[in-house]
Amino acid sequence: MDVSQIPILNYHKIESQNDIGITSRHPNDFRNDVQFFVAQGYKTITFLDILNGKKIPSKPLILTFDDGYESVYTQAFPVLKEYNFKAVVFIPSNFIGKYNDWDVQFGDKKFRHLTAEQLRILANEGYEIAAHGCSHRPFTKMKTE
Repeated sequence: MDVSQIPILNYHKIESQNDIGITSRHPNDFRNDVQFFVAQGYKTITFLDILNGKKIPSKPLILTFDDGYESVYTQAFPVLKEYNFKAVVFIPSNFIGKYNDWDVQFGDKKFRHLTAEQLRILANEGYEIAAHGCSHRPFTKMKTE
């Protein structure tokens, strides 16, 4: 299989709370997405599966979650586990177990990121835990020393 043809879908938050950004997906809609993928015969893999030479299913799909929001564990993980799916989680390491400071929300609402224990559980379930920098700042805006 040509790995350049594997579809990669990106999510951020899976939240039922109102969010003024464009990075949130309602849990019911996320469940519908996963059910659609299952009905179409997709099986999830990770980038590490490819790099480690694991057998690639006939209809592979890579699901990713940017920013490592806690909703990956509380909302997405149970749905993905139900369908034997896994994902890749990109986490900004300085925010493990903390609330972010970059989402602009009404009422000073902040979103928590995955804890170290939640990341361990996901990794033990076959999820790939990947780097999303340390501070969630664009690398092009950072000083080099």
